[in-house]
Amino acid sequence: MKLKSIIKGIFIIILVLFFIFIGLMIAFHFAMQSLFESSCKEEYCESFDEEYEKQLEQNSSSLTPFPQNLTPKPIFIPKDEYSHFIHLPYVYIKDEYGVWLRYKDNSSMDYFIQKEMPKDYYLYSDKEIKLDKNPHYYSEDARHISLSENGNLIYHQSYHCVTRQDITHFDLHSNAGSSRCFPNNVYENIKQIKELQTPIAGMDIPEKINSGFSAYAYKEPLKYGKVIGHKIIEAENNNIFEIHTDEGIQKIRAFSNPSYVQKMVCAKEFCLLFVTEPNSKYCEEIYNETNVYVIRTDKKFSKISVSNAFAQSNDCWVTHFGLKDGYTADDIASFILIPTEFEYIPEKHEEKRKGEKINQHRLLVYTRDGTVINQYCDWYFPCRAVKTLSDE
Repeated sequence: MKLKSIIKGIFIIILVLFFIFIGLMIAFHFAMQSLFESSCKEEYCESFDEEYEKQLEQNSSSLTPFPQNLTPKPIFIPKDEYSHFIHLPYVYIKDEYGVWLRYKDNSSMDYFIQKEMPKDYYLYSDKEIKLDKNPHYYSEDARHISLSENGNLIYHQSYHCVTRQDITHFDLHSNAGSSRCFPNNVYENIKQIKELQTPIAGMDIPEKINSGFSAYAYKEPLKYGKVIGHKIIEAENNNIFEIHTDEGIQKIRAFSNPSYVQKMVCAKEFCLLFVTEPNSKYCEEIYNETNVYVIRTDKKFSKISVSNAFAQSNDCWVTHFGLKDGYTADDIASFILIPTEFEYIPEKHEEKRKGEKINQHRLLVYTRDGTVINQYCDWYFPCRAVKTLSDE
């Protein structure tokens, strides 16, 4: 009886503390609403700083008008910048190698176009303005944008965007509310800049990047059978590769991070780009986490597709892939994709999937002496290989 009384007392104390905690959180929520300016419409509330927004509006009242009757020309950006705000479908970049094409939907890869700059062009610049964030807001962003024509500045403008905090519901996390930009015509000016972008004369460039590898090998293993890749594409400056496609030779530039080790190995069907960040340990026994990217060889200007394992589907997703300790992507000499039947490991998946099978490719990566150097982290891998389906 004494033990039951003690347990009952502990339970009551915990219950009282719980309700005190809930009460404090609710009080904190309403205190925050009272401290911040707020706007509520049909049960939707958000915090903001009215004086702050008035000040932003006044500071942006004097605008440089956007020039009229501009002729469409190729738009370039400085080689060390990204078009953060404008989100052009594609831009051009000029550096010591020549002119490159970069798509908005594939910003980690550039495509070589030609050696020399065109005679007529625009240069768009987009630079961040450092801010002391106002605590009333979910986020803030201020940038200075400019447009030059053949080296002459023709338009420039600073803008400041704020995203209010949504305080409609009791929530321990900050939530985004509505956004406003100052001056409010910035979107109209950006739209006009976008309409100026045009392909370089004489170049057959798709306005949108071609889709990635349309039928991933790991999803259709029996269609492709065993895939063997052993053609190494030597890199220039660590991250520039020249690949042969059905539409001709194309030079591409992959990730620019100098710490990454990159190796491209091609089969007839596609190329694999292995990218290792040295000494990145993600599992107790595995080092050198490595991403694998699929690159089409039937079309130029194609989006790269990431696949960390080639043994995955909607239900069996391998998020981590590594090379054995002491190896990097530079040691890779060839790969083999083997059609394999996998089954779910019951203790690492829902019980209802116990015994369920799935057919996918299994990836083996080799050094020049034939050593297999890739491995998976068992903690993250919810499947086991059961049998090889075909050696054809």
